Amino acid sequence: MTMKKLLVAAGVAAVSFASVGADVAVSPSGGPVTLPDGTVIATSYTTVRAGWNAVTDGATLWIDDGTYVIEPAANKDMFYTQKSFTVRGVHGAEETVLDFKRTADDDSAKWCFYINGSGCSFDGLTIANACCSGSFS
Repeated sequence: MTMKKLLVAAGVAAVSFASVGADVAVSPSGGPVTLPDGTVIATSYTTVRAGWNAVTDGATLWIDDGTYVIEPAANKDMFYTQKSFTVRGVHGAEETVLDFKRTADDDSAKWCFYINGSGCSFDGLTIANACCSGSFS
């Protein structure tokens, strides 16, 4: 319970700095994404990795509804950053799933996210089949 409160608090802090960078969106179609407050991000990236690489300090990476299968990368650090931003599912953890395809017999220590800096916050998405899986809502 405490962890969820900390994640929410971190999300609020990151959102308060949203003017530093423009929000970025990911959707399967690459088309417009409508946020819960009615704001529309006109274009979006089609992969989580592309959105992750494009988002800037203080912004939010919005991930539209769907299950995004994350293919293994050549290195262990699946998603690395030194930036501080929020990763948020548009309609919540039940609608937005990042599936890392790690199986029970996969004994390799694959990182989902490697954050080296002041940090990121995650809200409204599910991380599945990773070395550390769970819902952030």
